[in-house]
Amino acid sequence: MYADYDAFKAAVEPHWQRYWDDNAWVQNWSNWQDRDKMDQFCQAAYNLYRAAANNRMPYTLLGGTGIRMCKNLIANFGVTAASGIQEDVTRKHVRTEQRARNDGKGTHTDADNNIIPPVPVTGGAILSEKKWTPLLNDALIIGAITAHKTFSLTLETAEAGLFRQCGEDLLDEEVPKLQKILPHVTNRRNAEHLVKGTVDYQKNHWKEFMNRNAGMFWTFGQYTDRQTNRKASFQNPRVLARELLGLAFFGYQPAFGQGELYFKPPQDNAPDPTFQAYVRGLNDIGFHEGNRHTRIRLMSRISEFLFNDPRAVQMPQDRAYGERRVDARVRIPT
Repeated sequence: MYADYDAFKAAVEPHWQRYWDDNAWVQNWSNWQDRDKMDQFCQAAYNLYRAAANNRMPYTLLGGTGIRMCKNLIANFGVTAASGIQEDVTRKHVRTEQRARNDGKGTHTDADNNIIPPVPVTGGAILSEKKWTPLLNDALIIGAITAHKTFSLTLETAEAGLFRQCGEDLLDEEVPKLQKILPHVTNRRNAEHLVKGTVDYQKNHWKEFMNRNAGMFWTFGQYTDRQTNRKASFQNPRVLARELLGLAFFGYQPAFGQGELYFKPPQDNAPDPTFQAYVRGLNDIGFHEGNRHTRIRLMSRISEFLFNDPRAVQMPQDRAYGERRVDARVRIPT
């Protein structure tokens, strides 16, 4: 762990040029390649690195921007806010929750009537930071990995309905198969319980969801070129893809539960995350290149990490004609 800011900066500064070159789009809203400005970004990244490493909770939440605007998630897990809170909505929820804490709400007792303090509203597990940059995001991942934190993939409110529908659709396919093999299981609820208890179902539930919601990894859009005033298209990887690749680089492993996907640190050796290894790994994949070839490489690497299958999750336009969203279905217990 970096002892102080000087040590942190000494480790990161040699890679500033790589951050500048591979993330030139940051220049759209900040003086990204100004060294004085970069020093401020580096200080913010260090603040978050320390907050992530010293977080009282054993885990860090990953997900889309919506998770840091969800009142219930903020109340239960808190936000990082090492350099200040980024969004107005998040700031409002934090203030509301802090007032409730000050009024004595949110405190619980255990079986022995010992008071259990609530999780901190700031210094928590959800990323919300001013002065956001890709460097700051990498500091979150490296700081949490340094402290051997577990990471949990958390759905946005808008994603929860789709996730539930994917599970129901998968059950509609798998329950009849189970009842054909085990005809004595006639009760639908009991059959669903058996199917849901298999690791295959849990993995395929997430696989189906990710294929229907592949925009969580890669985004398409349009912008107006300021010089020509014409519409132009773009495509880019999303931050969640960057985070999952970081976990893959440093030896984390996915673990599937019923409705859960979390990532555990390697048990046999302590990970040694460095910014050099992170930016080199991203550059080797071509993370900074928003094109079809990079998209396929990136999705293949994430699919291999999550499901040990490079074709498990694909963008719709990259699937072969007639290819099913989920190739491997649930193995029924006998």
